[in-house]
Amino acid sequence: MRWRLLLAVVFGLSISAFDSERRRASLAQGPPEARSPEATGPPPESAERVPDTPASNSVASSSAASSLSSESPGLHDPALFDSAGFVRFQFIQGRLQLDPPRHRQGTQQRREPGIQESITVTAQRGIPSLHYVCQTDTQHLMLSVTDASHVRIESWLPNSGEKALLVQPEFGNVTCEVTRGSLQDRYHANTLLHLRQQNKTVFDEHFQPLFRRLLRGRCIGELTRQTEQAMLLIAGRSPMPTLADVAQQVADLGSGQVTTRTIAERQLLSWGCVVLPLLNSMNPADLDAEQKARVQRVVKRLRIAHDDSSISLALMLVNDREYWSKIAMHLPEQELVSVNAHLASIGLQRIDPDVQSGTRIARTPQSSSR
Repeated sequence: MRWRLLLAVVFGLSISAFDSERRRASLAQGPPEARSPEATGPPPESAERVPDTPASNSVASSSAASSLSSESPGLHDPALFDSAGFVRFQFIQGRLQLDPPRHRQGTQQRREPGIQESITVTAQRGIPSLHYVCQTDTQHLMLSVTDASHVRIESWLPNSGEKALLVQPEFGNVTCEVTRGSLQDRYHANTLLHLRQQNKTVFDEHFQPLFRRLLRGRCIGELTRQTEQAMLLIAGRSPMPTLADVAQQVADLGSGQVTTRTIAERQLLSWGCVVLPLLNSMNPADLDAEQKARVQRVVKRLRIAHDDSSISLALMLVNDREYWSKIAMHLPEQELVSVNAHLASIGLQRIDPDVQSGTRIARTPQSSSR
């Protein structure tokens, strides 16, 4: 209970509010079919949400927008992405997606001094897709979303000539290609938070203002900082399934007995989203078709139905060795000792802060990557 109280104090939440968030975020109170309708509704306002003011969430009238500098998020029309706009974006388990029920089909354009903006929203079977273009003197952006969750963002900075392409499929790694002259860097990661850790400068320059607009004022950088605080408080302070525990349940998913497979699947679901990094660490080549199908079903059912908070993200990342390794060099020695003790307790390798995990998967002349 002590770690719950610490978290509640840090984030300004009451114990009851924190427990409610933890139930929704981790699904640890039981399998999804046992949850009440209330458990899947919108989350309470969390402490990391930026106050709803013109300066923080880019709300600005159209008449005032053209007087703002091109660096200001207020230059772009936020009404396109608010609750009453064309679409509403969500940030779920560290990935960007559209909220399917909240969309309106159509096209809108805006041309003012210093900015050109257009948006088109279509839908098939109630699942929205989007094409958005925005050009200012300092940045050209093109955002496409297919079937609510496949995201593609192209960014070009005219002053430097640098280009960035971010692709987020529905499942699998998010990738980012950054082109500078004849060189091209390519990154990949499981979530946008992982991706940002690999090159914060590039990520923030190309994508942070756009994400802040899409998420109605929320800042991924601030959300990341609060998430990491929560991870440090949770690590080692609550019983966690070990890698061996999860591996045993995955092995049982391939059992010839229906009862054994069902029990194993329910156990994974009952542990909640803390098992996601452990499932992701397993080699798919070691799993048969039955195991792969059931693991994928578990992952889908553990996907929360509301926007991330720092607590829900912390529960998802606390057993993620890859993420810990990316932030290890910035942790004080005592905190790193605690992190390594936590990783060892769940059967994962300790982190050596002097050995950086690879962040760039390729750096090649642009011509050779085509």
